[in-house]
Amino acid sequence: MLMPAVPEATVLATAHLKVAVDVGGTFVDVLLLDDSETLSAIKVPNVGNDIAETVGAVLRLALSRASATDGPAIVLHSTTLATNALLEGRLPPVGLIVTRGFRGILGVNRRGLASNERGGTFAGAIAPVVPLEMVCEIGGRIAADGSVIAGLDEESVTAAAQDYRAKGVRSIAVSLLHSYKNPEHERRVREIILREIDEVEVILSSEVNRRASEHARTASTVANAALIPVMGDYLDSLAHAASKTDIQTSFLVMQGNGGLTSESSARGRPLDTAISGPSAAAIGMAWLAKYAGYPNLITVDMGGTSTDICCIAKYEPEHADYGSVAGCPTLRPVIDITSTAVGGGSVAWWSPEGRLSVGPRSLGAVPGPACYGRGGSEATVTDAQLALGRLPNHLLGGAIPLDEKAAQQALERLAHSRGRDSRRVIEGIIEMTSLLISGTIRRKLALMGREVGEYALVVLGGAGPLHAAYIADLLNIDTVLIPPRPGFGAAFGLLAGNFESGVTQSVMEMTDKVDPAAIERALRELHTRVSGELERQGILPGQQRIRRSAAFHYLDVSSEIEIPLSEHITHAHLDDAVALFHKRFRTKFGYSRDSDAGVELTNLCVSGIGQIDKPRPKTIEPGGQASPTQWRKVHFVETGETCSCPIYRRERIRAGVELAGPAILEQYDATVVIPPQWRAITDKLGILTLER
Repeated sequence: MLMPAVPEATVLATAHLKVAVDVGGTFVDVLLLDDSETLSAIKVPNVGNDIAETVGAVLRLALSRASATDGPAIVLHSTTLATNALLEGRLPPVGLIVTRGFRGILGVNRRGLASNERGGTFAGAIAPVVPLEMVCEIGGRIAADGSVIAGLDEESVTAAAQDYRAKGVRSIAVSLLHSYKNPEHERRVREIILREIDEVEVILSSEVNRRASEHARTASTVANAALIPVMGDYLDSLAHAASKTDIQTSFLVMQGNGGLTSESSARGRPLDTAISGPSAAAIGMAWLAKYAGYPNLITVDMGGTSTDICCIAKYEPEHADYGSVAGCPTLRPVIDITSTAVGGGSVAWWSPEGRLSVGPRSLGAVPGPACYGRGGSEATVTDAQLALGRLPNHLLGGAIPLDEKAAQQALERLAHSRGRDSRRVIEGIIEMTSLLISGTIRRKLALMGREVGEYALVVLGGAGPLHAAYIADLLNIDTVLIPPRPGFGAAFGLLAGNFESGVTQSVMEMTDKVDPAAIERALRELHTRVSGELERQGILPGQQRIRRSAAFHYLDVSSEIEIPLSEHITHAHLDDAVALFHKRFRTKFGYSRDSDAGVELTNLCVSGIGQIDKPRPKTIEPGGQASPTQWRKVHFVETGETCSCPIYRRERIRAGVELAGPAILEQYDATVVIPPQWRAITDKLGILTLER
């Protein structure tokens, strides 16, 4: 029997079953949480060419483990779909309509910014999505203050629409000069296009983001226009898969800012869902940190293809003022994730200079490492771990058998191709991998002006706990946390997330000229929009947390600082906000201007959080000594020692039990290496703490 979806407005209030689905580069992870707080886990290789088909099959499998009496269900989802589509260029044709004279807008850049530390170069990155022959200029002009300099040339709009109709374009982005101040022309352009073309998506920059950065606003609008049909088809496939079960379902999708959004919003703003998996993992670890009592953490999420790093300060993930996906600016605050292209499936190779290197190429789940037996023949990080005895002879409870002989052969081919000792090359792969990750962490902290000693390390991902102690050694960090289910970090974060909605409005006025009453009116309008969106999702006013803020910068400096605003804006409140801006700018950049230096209020922002019930942490009983299930020969690169090492099942270890290294803990989703000179203790929440 096919079951219809639950209306979005009631899903949060009525759902009895939560299904968290995270799509990574190598595995699809699912956590199923029912009313009794029973948590079930599923991890399957991401082996299909059609990701929607793979996720749909996993979703049906998860829902089949529940019954109709458990429903309705809410599916919480994080996906790499938007990121991969932009990186790989798998996008449908897109048209772009701009103000006459701005046909080359996608080829320019932000002022004074050649590259973005958080995601590569902005300039021209999105240009291939819309070649120049697909860009149409139209007449009409809006001034920076929103006044109309020249009326809209509707004939030029009609001609552009007819041209796109002839080319079969089904998605059109509209980005006109200064539409953030006055969207009148953009709205009229949409009316004309819809009159001329049937079944076409028209995306207005003034509705994507009302900020004044012309290039970034245009690029993000184009990216959304290109991704809308891709995301729509994908979500349609998932909904169809869910409809084949006996459980009514609705979807919420994770955003890059760490908040969940409705399915309809994800369809309309798919760019916001980029980096949703790493963001979900950061949210989950921040939530867990509150129970563990560690306010400042560095999260290291190492999967099969990459490692994602985030800093948590005072139990909250650090955010960036803007993000970048495949070189395309998002123009929205995002969780500040730094990624390095090294994971369990990363290939080891020799550089032209004869240097051993690891990554960025990964073999993923197919063909996968040589030890997977799926056709892979190149040596990877996972092969090196297996050859040193640090991995069991299977993964995922036996679902993926590992071939140690195939791994050894691949590693020997790599070593012998340069006449090197195979054992030293194997050790070098583990060393290089850990050095790449620790180096990325050091660079990230240096750019933030932070010291390593301020943090503990929390390591997750299927491959992360294998390297945890070594990375900590390289960083001189004495405490490492391993969550109970490290291989399900992003899926766990989906269960710990909140609904989030936010809107921005450009102001672009000097602070000494700002009218507080006008600012207050604008903030109230934004507040109404955000609160209304939360209420449409069934989130009552008492469950809402609304935050108002403004972005400021020095007139000749592009870097902005976001400052929280009080409930009612007066001249005194604005003065206080500017004083705080000077202080925070000095903290971040090491200097500030004189108090009378020109400061511009660039943007107003109102964000709303809709509180969603979180799972209660499960506690485990205290117990006596743990008994190993076996012993095997293991080589510890960390100390250069090879020894007969006790192997434990992690789920059998009780609270308060302390293990001295060397030891290895195996579980369904990960393997934890405890080198000599380290010890591990499990707390009542099942969090494993490694200490030197």
